Amino acid sequence: MDKSVSILIIDDEQDFCKLILNIFRLEPFLLECAYTLRAAGKILALKSPDFILLDNNLPDGKGVDFLQECNSLFAKSKVIMMTTDVSDYLRQSALRLGVYDFLVKPFSFLILRDMICAVPDNV
Repeated sequence: MDKSVSILIIDDEQDFCKLILNIFRLEPFLLECAYTLRAAGKILALKSPDFILLDNNLPDGKGVDFLQECNSLFAKSKVIMMTTDVSDYLRQSALRLGVYDFLVKPFSFLILRDMICAVPDNV
């Protein structure tokens, strides 16, 4: 990976966000957190991160609904949905809406890192 990868984490669990920030502190990642969909929308209106790590259950709505409603904001970003919801319906809905991948919490941060690093710089 030749350049820094920008990542927006959208998750209301602040400790989970801090854990990701801490685990990936030595990686070439530029990390930013939003704890609500509203805050994420404001960030996405200004910039398009390379990756968005999107939780589904947030205090102001569902990540999958936000993905559908704000599809234009996600156009240049690869979205990885992260959730404790193991329903096949949610997985299929998210994939149909174009998420890059789907991870069920808890997951290995090595898998997440490898997923991000596997994408070529020019994609």
